[in-house]
Amino acid sequence: MTQRALEISNYSEFDKQNIQLELFIRYASVLQIIFKEVESCINVACDFSYERIMIDAVIEIIRERITATFPITLTRYNKNNQYDIILTNQVKEYPLQKNARVFVMLSNEYDFDFPYVNEILKECYLEKIDLRMRS
Repeated sequence: MTQRALEISNYSEFDKQNIQLELFIRYASVLQIIFKEVESCINVACDFSYERIMIDAVIEIIRERITATFPITLTRYNKNNQYDIILTNQVKEYPLQKNARVFVMLSNEYDFDFPYVNEILKECYLEKIDLRMRS
């Protein structure tokens, strides 16, 4: 908006730069608060067909290998909760999930699934931010 307002005005280039800097200094903290408020978290459920202790170990392995630079929660799958993404090692239906994407991992021991998991997490996060900004 600042750029557009300065384009419309008849200020010299020097004045435009000074005004833009002044506006930025004054409103940077407000913008930071707004962006923090808009920031979303991706809720990821892990539904693996292992014993309870092994599931916790797999969640930690996944947490270490995810390269996302945005907030993510990784938890065990609970059918009563809603998730953005469900990571699993089995092809399975999740009828109570309204909008969750399901990603079937071939193996959590090797790295060939993680580039795809990271890409899906990024896409989901961007979609969630876009949806939040529109509403």
